[in-house]
Amino acid sequence: MKNRKKLPLLICTLLIIVATLISAFSSVLSAASGASLGSSPYFGLYDGELSLDRSQYYNGTSIFRLPQTIKDDDEISIIVQMNGTSLLDAYNAAGTDLSFSDYFLTEEADDVKRDIEHAISGYKALLSEKSVEYVDGVTYSTIFDGFEIVVKAGDFVDVCKILGDDVTVVVGEVYEPAKTELVENDVNAFETGIFDTTGFGYDGTGTIVAVLDTGLDYYHTAFSPSNFNAPEGSWALTFDEVAALIGNTKANELNPGLTASDVYINGKVPFGFDYADYDSDVFPIQS
Repeated sequence: MKNRKKLPLLICTLLIIVATLISAFSSVLSAASGASLGSSPYFGLYDGELSLDRSQYYNGTSIFRLPQTIKDDDEISIIVQMNGTSLLDAYNAAGTDLSFSDYFLTEEADDVKRDIEHAISGYKALLSEKSVEYVDGVTYSTIFDGFEIVVKAGDFVDVCKILGDDVTVVVGEVYEPAKTELVENDVNAFETGIFDTTGFGYDGTGTIVAVLDTGLDYYHTAFSPSNFNAPEGSWALTFDEVAALIGNTKANELNPGLTASDVYINGKVPFGFDYADYDSDVFPIQS
């Protein structure tokens, strides 16, 4: 009986020991991982996917590698964050009453920008000394201080070594180059530019189209019923039908007493109302 009472205590003790060992082992792994991973480079968004697992880029030593799908001759965009003082950092530290836009134009901001340019020149000089070929990209100074360069994927590891651990390197997204093709698109259209559906078996009879715009030039030939050979009685809404419905519309709610004569323009444009000014004057303002 005494041994049975000691059994739960023994189990709890063993569980505590196991938990302690797991915690200690995890701490060792974390410390070892942090020591070998370092701060450069840092991998961000690549090929549209964001992964928190950086093991796919890490080969077990202090050397980083790109995904295996990238060939050495492929060009990749690298954003180098120098982790120094940006314009925003300087602005926040200044404690000035100026807006950031006004601060941007001050001599103090000019000094910050010159320091950033000097630092960028220094890093690029290191790359040139090591005969690394690169193409200049964008320079950053507002939110963070840094620069972009385009290099061959085969030079990526060397670039990271040369730049050192004082910077953060982000690999940009890589896209397939756009292919330009000549496509002929012969469109059968009326002189008004509207597509001619003759022979398609559909003439739009009974179709109502709502157009929301800043105005309507209803004198344009595109809105003239005479340009279309619509059969008698084929219009979606007639004057009489608009007159019967006008009392139940939002337009009449906004402008009580509205009549069909106010909104009816023609068979092509049976209803026109300005929902901004609450009136039936939809003709665009001539400036």
